[in-house]
Amino acid sequence: VDFEALHEALGDEYIVMFRAHINEAKSVDFSALAGFVMDMTRVKQVNDLLIISDILISDYSGIIFDYANLRRPIILYQYDREEYVNDLTGVYIDLDELPGQVVKDPNDLPEAIRSGIAEFIYDKKYQQFNDKYNCLDGAECGLKTARMLIPSDISTTPEQRKRIERRRIVKILKVYIEGGLRRLGLCRTDNDKNILSFKNKHVGDRCFLIGNGPSLQMSDLEQLRGEYCFACNKIYTFFDSMKWRPTYYFISDAVFSSELSALRRAYKGPFFSNDTYNKPKYKKYKIMCAHSMPNLNYYVHGNMLEYYVPSSATVMTYMIEMAMYMGFKEIYLLGVDNSNGFVGNKGHFSNGYQTDAMKLIEQRRTRNVVDGKRLSMEELGEYRMNRSTMAYDRLREYADAHNIHIFNATRGGYLESFERVNFDEIDFKPVPEEVEESQEDG
Repeated sequence: VDFEALHEALGDEYIVMFRAHINEAKSVDFSALAGFVMDMTRVKQVNDLLIISDILISDYSGIIFDYANLRRPIILYQYDREEYVNDLTGVYIDLDELPGQVVKDPNDLPEAIRSGIAEFIYDKKYQQFNDKYNCLDGAECGLKTARMLIPSDISTTPEQRKRIERRRIVKILKVYIEGGLRRLGLCRTDNDKNILSFKNKHVGDRCFLIGNGPSLQMSDLEQLRGEYCFACNKIYTFFDSMKWRPTYYFISDAVFSSELSALRRAYKGPFFSNDTYNKPKYKKYKIMCAHSMPNLNYYVHGNMLEYYVPSSATVMTYMIEMAMYMGFKEIYLLGVDNSNGFVGNKGHFSNGYQTDAMKLIEQRRTRNVVDGKRLSMEELGEYRMNRSTMAYDRLREYADAHNIHIFNATRGGYLESFERVNFDEIDFKPVPEEVEESQEDG
């Protein structure tokens, strides 16, 4: 391309963002065309350039597929088309499928640019191209792509299932034995001693356990600044917009491992998890880890020093068990909707709470407990809701037997395992002066 001639034809109303192949970067010098040509070769994220551009000029590059998602004008500058197709590398598709104007003569480029911007129409050919090659674009595009790439009929042989079951039984025995030794005061690690230090710490007190359901309102949390509160997962991302902070924080899922640094910067208090994070690489985050029993049949064991049984559905069951272990006699649930978090925006208080990668992990994980059956996102959500309800029912039975009162203060939702109370009618405790000062200081 003769950029000087292009500048002369277009004038100063246009700016060309030029991005060369990285191997050609050093051979390009646009110092004489400053203000007309901007060398963007070293910009790492080409998507940033695509978003701010009005038109794309390319030849046979795959960037055409990316830009077509924006439904903006494209110029196919293919001056060497016959040679490229027949004598050089060849192509994978019929070039006539590509959307946009084909330009072979450099003298035609200026008019193609002007008309391409001024007279652009998203025509049938362009639409057919996107329908064929960009059909997975949009919400959950990563998940859709992964579904196409990962076989849905993954199965195990009888011998493999036997080995898996043997390993599970060995782990169960190991947890039983080690838990018994800890109960007797033997083989206790610093982590175990930390867990034990919270036993009956809050005898007779009440607490509020915060879920991340769609009914949760940030204004409700501000009323809880004088209360003992448990929070979990990604609620820390909203700390900048409020003064409330939880007393205790919980995570149990490995999908949050990449967020530990950010979470710990936002929250400095006591932090609980399970064996997932009981590893040397997580030691710097000062996480207290309860030992988990690998058992699909959920029940409430009642001694967090020995072990607990994960519900494999929600971290809230772990939070409730820990609250009972700490001695709380009144436990209020807020934002625990027990809704389908895998369909639309029904599952969490914030859009985009779960990434496509997180949803894919959940799908693959669930296949381990439903005989390898591939579940749709809606079916997966229903499975999790039903499993959560089962766990909540067993928690209610345990609480009733131990004179512990669990109330559901959630606004709406589908959880009916616990007695409902109106959040607005609760008499909240005032904010202690030391809490007010610490929260003012961030």
